[in-house]
Amino acid sequence: MSQFLNFTGRRGVLSHFLFSAMCTGIVAIVVFADPAAMFGAPSTLARVATAATLIAAVVPAQIAATAQRCRDVSLSGWWAALLLFPPLGLPLWAWLLVVPGKPRLNRYGPPPGESGAVYGRTAW
Repeated sequence: MSQFLNFTGRRGVLSHFLFSAMCTGIVAIVVFADPAAMFGAPSTLARVATAATLIAAVVPAQIAATAQRCRDVSLSGWWAALLLFPPLGLPLWAWLLVVPGKPRLNRYGPPPGESGAVYGRTAW
C-alpha cells in the first residue's frame, strides 16, 4: 500500500493514465452507484460515511501519483495540489496525460523504468 502513497520519484504517462483510470472508476462507483447498498449500510449517515471513506482513500493516492507525474515532466510535485481545485486541476491532469516525460535524469531522479525508478518498466 505504501507505493500508492509515495510522494517521491517519477511516474510515466502510462502508469499515470492507468492509475488515474482506476481512481476515477472508484470515485464513479461511489458517486453514481449506491455504495451503502453494496456494503449493507442502511441509513443516510452510513451512506455518507461509506462514500467519504472510499473517497478519502482515493484522493491522497491520486495526488501522490500526480505529484510523481509532475516530477517526470520537471515540475514541482506541489502542482498536484491543484487537483483539490477542479477548475485548475483538471486541465493540469489532462495535460499530464498527453505530455511525454523527460527521457533523462532530472532533479527528481531517473526516468521511470531505470534503476531506482518508481514501479518498474511498465504500468506500475
